[in-house]
Formats: sequence, C-alpha cells, structure tokens
Amino acid sequence: MKGVIIAAGYGSRFFPVTKTVPKELLPLYNIPSIQFSIVELIEAGVRDIIVVTSRRKKSLDDYFDVEFELETFFKNTGKENLILPPEVNICFVRQKRMMGVGNAILEASSFIGNDPFILLYPDDIVISKPSLSKKLVELFNTSKKNVVTLLDKTGEELQRFGVARVKKIGNTFEVKEIVEKPKKGEEPSSYITIGRYLFTNEIIEILKEEWIRFEGKGEFYHINAINKLCKENRVVGIELRKEEFLDTGTPIEYSKSFVRYLLEFSEVKEEFRDWLKEYIRESQ
Repeated sequence: MKGVIIAAGYGSRFFPVTKTVPKELLPLYNIPSIQFSIVELIEAGVRDIIVVTSRRKKSLDDYFDVEFELETFFKNTGKENLILPPEVNICFVRQKRMMGVGNAILEASSFIGNDPFILLYPDDIVISKPSLSKKLVELFNTSKKNVVTLLDKTGEELQRFGVARVKKIGNTFEVKEIVEKPKKGEEPSSYITIGRYLFTNEIIEILKEEWIRFEGKGEFYHINAINKLCKENRVVGIELRKEEFLDTGTPIEYSKSFVRYLLEFSEVKEEFRDWLKEYIRESQ
C-alpha cells in the first residue's frame, strides 16, 4: 500500500502568506497540516509516501529532510515522538503545471506502480482512532474495491463539493456516482466526498486513457475516472463523523479548525478554554 499526498496547489485563497509559505505548512497550533496526513498514513501501516508538490514548495522537502542536530536533541530530551520513524520513505515529485488532481496522480504513477494507494488532501484533517486511512485499508481488504470517504452535510450548502449518489448497506455505502458542484436542489444526496480515497491501479489505467484525449485546457480531474469505476460497481464508501473532521481549505474554515484543535485536541486545551471564556466574557 502506497500513500499519495496532493500538495501542489498555489494556495491562492491564503495569499499573501502562501506567496512564500506552502499552505501545507500552515499549522494547527504547532503541527503543520501536512504532518497530520503523514502520521495518519503511518498509523495505517503505509511506509512509502509520495508528496506531489510544485517548484514553489522546496520548503516541504526541507521539512521532511533529516536534521541530525535536532533529532539528537529530541532523543536526549525524551521527545522521540517528534521524529518520524526511520523506516518511512517520503519522496517528492513536482507537478509541472497546475492541471488538476487527475494529472497529479499520473505524475505519481511511476512511484505507485501496480499497488493500491491512499490519496490524501492535506486540507482535510481527520483526527480519529483508529486512523481514517487504517479504516480505508480495512474496508479495501474486505471489499477489494476502491474506497471513498463520505461526510454527511445535511442542511448545509453543497454547491462547492463533490456530492455522492449512494446506497447505504449496513455501515458502508455503494457509491453510484459523484456529482461535482451540483446546482442547488439537484444534489443526489447529503453526502459529500472529502480528500481521503483508496484506489487500485484501475484508476490510473483509466486516467492514462483519458489523458490521451485531454486537450490540455483547464484542469484534468479524476472524478470522471471514479464515475467509470462506479458504473462497474467498483466503488464503496465509508462515513466519517463530523467531530473527527477539520477543514482547512479556506481562511475562515482554517481559523475555525485552528480554534477547534486548540479546544479539543491540543496539550493546552484546558488553559486555552479558560482564556477564551474569560476573553468572551470581558469583550461582551
């Protein structure tokens, strides 16, 4: 099982900070968002990870490089948990032009080979035990099908998401179709897809065929390839609980998730909660 992290985008919604700092290094408290994806994959038993970046993001390579002085310091001060396991192999490939997720997958295809792979968007942070990627692997092992992650957004606006047409079977779903950014009133369900997928090599073969016919204008998406697999009954879904999901895709959602992380998951949550209560009381 391989891991593929998509991190090549401009991060334009976060300008000006992302002019020099990759969005994937913006932290929740003191942890860069991309590290949540790495840890999630490690907890799922994945040891070969490729990060699809761009020429503007050399600092991502630096972040995951070996730092002998820092690692020695961490070991001597009992903070080994801050060091990535040495058996984890993190590689980088550059997406030469920003042409969508489908193109990014093809850029990583030589690394993936014929193996199944988990595709992650570091914008979507999931904090769960066991890790979401581990749950994807478990469902794949029993179903032998491609797996997408679904989030119930009942009562919310769905126009900026991919929305799945599904049939629920027990604790999982048969995924019939994904409709990208449906018009209001035309949503096939209340379930959106988030940036956690587990694909077999089937999707790469479909993308290669579609790339030949692609005219090179706009972005090359992977949704059409997923829908072809849906028509062949090759896609299942797993539901994510809302309380496990932190969205950092836009500045306002990032800000909300930053505060949520501090309040719910950080080592300073009690201190921060007390300060926030006092701040709100004084500001009213």
